[in-house]
Amino acid sequence: TTPPAIFNLKVDGRTLLSNEYVGMAPVITAQLEDSGIGIATWNLQVLNASTLAVLSQHPVNVGGVGVYSLSYTLNPELAAGHYLFKLLTIDTAGNISSSNTAEAIVQTGLSLDRVMNSPNPFNPNHESTQIDYLLSKPADVDIYIYSLSGELQKHVSSSSGQSGSTTGYNRVIWDGKNEFSETVANGIYVAYVIAKTDGNVQKGKVKLWVRK
Repeated sequence: TTPPAIFNLKVDGRTLLSNEYVGMAPVITAQLEDSGIGIATWNLQVLNASTLAVLSQHPVNVGGVGVYSLSYTLNPELAAGHYLFKLLTIDTAGNISSSNTAEAIVQTGLSLDRVMNSPNPFNPNHESTQIDYLLSKPADVDIYIYSLSGELQKHVSSSSGQSGSTTGYNRVIWDGKNEFSETVANGIYVAYVIAKTDGNVQKGKVKLWVRK
């Protein structure tokens, strides 16, 4: 009478936050477990996030008792839009369990959103600050950190597909040091985030407060 359990439902290797970008052919992974009579099948559904209408279904027969690791690449590719991914598992007695992701966004063009940092202010003698931003697709990223007087303090770059340059949320750490590994003075600094791909350029900025 106990349905299978679903753990660690992820898209492209991460647990989605609400309104996070994903690729057009995302990889859905999860762990399924049934310690009783065994899992008979799982069914991955793609839903319209607004109407909750099922747009497509991807059923797979499994069979067996214990833990099953799921990895499934959606095919065909998704069109631009807002989606939910819902996973259902059914055991051989017909017991059903389900789990779904937060709302995901598929976009064909390049967007750079939600540029922010935390903690802010921060003390570089004891901690670093995290510069976070959201990319709609992989892109080359450059981050330039300037003082309010216009002096460049730090430049960080990453190539498309590398850490800091992937679809979804990205994070770059700044330890409060300049290009000469010197801790910067107290004050306000501005980080400019520039993303580029296929001739498209998107820019964002955030103020960083150093307080020692």
